[in-house]
Amino acid sequence: MIRHQFLRRPLWRLVTAVVLGVSLTACGGGESASPTEPVGAAPDGVADLASTGGVVAVKSASSPILGAKVEVSADSLDGAERLGISYEEGLPGPLNADALALGGRAISKTLVLTRTGSADFGQAVAVTLPYDKAALPADGVPIVVHWDDASKRYSPVTIRKIDRAAGTITFMTAHFSKYVAIILDKLAGATPPPATSFSTDTGFDPSVDGFFDRNFGSYDSPGGLWYLQHQECDLGLVRVCQL
Repeated sequence: MIRHQFLRRPLWRLVTAVVLGVSLTACGGGESASPTEPVGAAPDGVADLASTGGVVAVKSASSPILGAKVEVSADSLDGAERLGISYEEGLPGPLNADALALGGRAISKTLVLTRTGSADFGQAVAVTLPYDKAALPADGVPIVVHWDDASKRYSPVTIRKIDRAAGTITFMTAHFSKYVAIILDKLAGATPPPATSFSTDTGFDPSVDGFFDRNFGSYDSPGGLWYLQHQECDLGLVRVCQL
């Protein structure tokens, strides 16, 4: 049996739901449909892929999102599709009051991912988003969120890796949307503030409400083996134990 124990999580993880005004749910079914038309006449990266998968990457040195890419595994697509990577300046929507009070700001371009299909991917795809290294403090940990235009709100995504040397963040998603990396300046390297300091009280206290939970897996890691396959625990979120 495989279990994982939640440690005291980094502050950015604990307050994501409060600050961004969203629930911590995976990007999957039930969300707004993926954009089906490329943004702009010439996306920075574009590729025609089939059910065997492949990679869409931005390779032009003149592009401000050089290094952005989407890795699509086999069986993620039902058939042939065209996938595109573009970007927008600025946030796709406003941050809420709590985020602004904590110094919330974007540290990347808004990544716009488009495809000719609309159904969620059969398997989650890995997306690499470049960010401005100069804008990320040494003790800061970014959050990657996607904008849901239907509900006019942000939701966090599952981060797989933060490469500070390269200035990239790799995350997982089951659908295409607009994504941006955000940092909360006043929380970088800070001691977690009391829950009462936020305008939204979730009622959750990790020191009291934390618990053991069986790792059954998720949409981006069926079978519950993610924590064993990635024991480096880049983000320090969990401790793995096997009984």
